[in-house]
Amino acid sequence: GEDGEAEYELPRVPERPTIVNVTDVELETGKGAALGQVVQIELRAHSTSDNASERYLVRVLHVVHDTTARSSVTRQRDFQTAGAALKIPVYDLAAGGRYLFQVAGVNG
Repeated sequence: GEDGEAEYELPRVPERPTIVNVTDVELETGKGAALGQVVQIELRAHSTSDNASERYLVRVLHVVHDTTARSSVTRQRDFQTAGAALKIPVYDLAAGGRYLFQVAGVNG
């Protein structure tokens, strides 16, 4: 462009996926102990070719009751998927634990 002007294309805003289902995953005998409990998050994508996500950021919130403090503590861990598959396995969960899941689309 002219002096003092620059062209810059902003990254496109990714879609906002919806979690439609969370299900238990049955592992082969002997493999479950190392991985803890496993669930699969199923997403519905609301995308067009212009805003389709390249991958997803998954936030796992584990709500733990602290009997000493008589309150709840939330532990958080995040991970990104390698691609944009609409079924995402989540490993290393504690049996009987209370979990909340959040998913966001990621581009760039």
